Amino acid sequence: MVFLPTFHVEDSNQLQHPEFFNVLHSRHHYLGLLGQEEHLGVWTIPAESRAGEDTGACDSKIFCNNLTTIIYLHGQTGHRGLEYRVGLYKVLSRQGFNVVTFDYRGFGDSIPSLETNTVARALEDVAAVTTWSLGARVRDIIIWGRSLGAALAVHFLASPQAPAACGLVLMSPFNNFQDAMYDHKWASPWRLLIPRPLFYWLFRPRVELSLAPDTLLPDLKLPVLLLHSRDDPVISIELARKLFSARSRDSHVQFVELLNDYGHNNIYK
Repeated sequence: MVFLPTFHVEDSNQLQHPEFFNVLHSRHHYLGLLGQEEHLGVWTIPAESRAGEDTGACDSKIFCNNLTTIIYLHGQTGHRGLEYRVGLYKVLSRQGFNVVTFDYRGFGDSIPSLETNTVARALEDVAAVTTWSLGARVRDIIIWGRSLGAALAVHFLASPQAPAACGLVLMSPFNNFQDAMYDHKWASPWRLLIPRPLFYWLFRPRVELSLAPDTLLPDLKLPVLLLHSRDDPVISIELARKLFSARSRDSHVQFVELLNDYGHNNIYK
């Protein structure tokens, strides 16, 4: 239930061609992982005002500008070319941001090893993309995570090796994986049959798949923005409220509850 890389992947063989997904003026990259026979599929999308510039004339830079770059961490299914993800890239690009988006190993066209997906491996992928972006002279970065990606974003920025970032955006986040499991619609029969403590004991996630952003958010010193739709049927807004309440009182955390019917996928609208 944590990582579902084989859902919605019918067109993943087209990811080398961003224009197939109506992502124009972007570039596709394969980012090799040091010492491993693996790579990550990445798109770099310039801010709309700088689209069409000859990036080949920028030496080793990803973008021919010094605008803020958003590194996007997607959720638990599919790949970076899904329609609602592309919709967000376009909004961010129009607002004057560069975007770097990628697939974790095992997702899309990112080549996995024989190992299964774990939180640690996903965080290695986030670190690799971020290090590569900064090494290509991206100056200011914002980490933007959605759903599962929001939890990964908190864990990444709470690690000792995390780079300095201008901010963190958490779209449709949850507070911890156990509460998310208990609240999920698939768990509704179990909620009726067994008490909550027993559910948590029976269905506790393995250590390598455990996510608890609510334990880490209080220690983050950068500005954080939470975005959640009140009608989200996948991750209840109550879980986002719990995450928000876990912040430290001197932190720079803001929470926007969206009143319109944006569900789980359409906040970009």
